[in-house]
Amino acid sequence: MSSNEQREQKDMSFTARYYVTNIDGGYRFQFRCALCDGGYATKLIKADTVEKALPIAEKEARLFFNGCSQCDKWVCDYHYNMQEALCTECIPLEENSEQLVYLRDKDANCIGVIRDRRKTKR
Repeated sequence: MSSNEQREQKDMSFTARYYVTNIDGGYRFQFRCALCDGGYATKLIKADTVEKALPIAEKEARLFFNGCSQCDKWVCDYHYNMQEALCTECIPLEENSEQLVYLRDKDANCIGVIRDRRKTKR
């Protein structure tokens, strides 16, 4: 079994870092990339407790992050090496590499794709 096949079989729970704000009896969650602090803010979720709102928020935010199966960090598209299916901390992108970054609207619908070319540290 290849290492890519092993990575695909690993079941990862969504554990991105988050902050929660109580607004008018509802909760808004802000999930953060483990490497850059960029992130995603959920819509207002009406629930009795934050514990009941959290699974709803995680399901919404999960679409905006990638799980690294080597270190278990949840990162944004910018910090994810899509060719290796790992975060750029575990497998840095090659210098002057290019990969696709998906642009999403507030409902997680893909609204475009851009080619991202950047210089990376070796």
